[in-house]
This record gives sequence, C-alpha cells and structure tokens, in this order.
Amino acid sequence: MESEILATLDRINNKLDNLLNASEPDKPLSHLEAARFLGVSKLTLYAWTSEGKIAFYKNGSRNLFRKADLIEFAFRKENHIPAKTPHI
Repeated sequence: MESEILATLDRINNKLDNLLNASEPDKPLSHLEAARFLGVSKLTLYAWTSEGKIAFYKNGSRNLFRKADLIEFAFRKENHIPAKTPHI
C-alpha cells in the first residue's frame, strides 16, 4: 500500500514539474486561457473566482491568472484540499 502511495505521489510530482516547466510559465493567463488550461468552462472559472476558491489578480477590470496558481488549485481540487488564498 505504501509503495502505491509513493508511486502516485511521484507521478503527481512529475506532472507538476512538467506543467511548471512548460513554455512561458510566468506569463499571466486571461480568463479564457485559464479556463482552457483547467479544462473547464468560463462560467465555472467565474464561479470559482467569486467564491474565492482560486487565486487571481486584477489588471484594471480583468482577472488574470498565474499558471503556478492554477496548477496548485488543480492539485488541491483533485486531492480535496481546501483553498488557502483569495484573490490578490
């Protein structure tokens, strides 16, 4: 059982490393880009931002997202870990 858990954690870690090292990891993503990155609709992403479930920052009236925040959110969601930070 322990070896299965360690193998799963290793796979998750590898996926996170691959995502973080993707091209332009620091480029802010628009709402549409973030929704596509997470594989959800824009409405779902709007709901998550208004509920404070996902980190974002404002640029004028636009919500922008960091890939690292989206990856952390996806990891927390998949593992049922509650959100820690509201928008910045």
